[in-house]
Amino acid sequence: MLSIFLLAIDEPDEKQKFCEIYEKYYQKLFNLALTITENHHSAEDALQNAFLGISRNMKIVMALNDELLKIYVIKAVKNASINQLKSDRKNQLLQTGNYDIPSSENLENEFINNDAYTKTVDFIMSLDPLYKDVAFFHFILHMTSKEISNLLGRKYSTIRQQLSRVKKMIQKHFKELEK
Repeated sequence: MLSIFLLAIDEPDEKQKFCEIYEKYYQKLFNLALTITENHHSAEDALQNAFLGISRNMKIVMALNDELLKIYVIKAVKNASINQLKSDRKNQLLQTGNYDIPSSENLENEFINNDAYTKTVDFIMSLDPLYKDVAFFHFILHMTSKEISNLLGRKYSTIRQQLSRVKKMIQKHFKELEK
């Protein structure tokens, strides 16, 4: 698969950098895609789309330092995975003809099953960008506040405050669903 991506890149130094990125991040990014899509094949498709996008933007990638590069590839895979998940859901609805919206009568049971996880991810993805990345990294990727602070280049105290606000938003959102 790597050879296909390299066809989109002209410069030898960019090809070398892409190979380094691919080898260094592939497994972690696949796990991220799998966490979002919850399907092996969909995760592979999302990862392919993300790496294709990265290969097409190697001029930008070459200018990034290691920390910004890490953020760039994570966001590329996160966005590709969300797009893949949306596409999968749309295709599933078209194939099954099932357009029913899941009930949220018993919130405790929902948190146990997959539907609750999907709703939580959907809610996090609907947040303002200021909170969305912080919430995604913490609740979905299980990163600590310190790790998020380093990754996003924000103060530790800022990340903790944003996580506190997101937790309140999530609680409020699910309390409204109970009504």
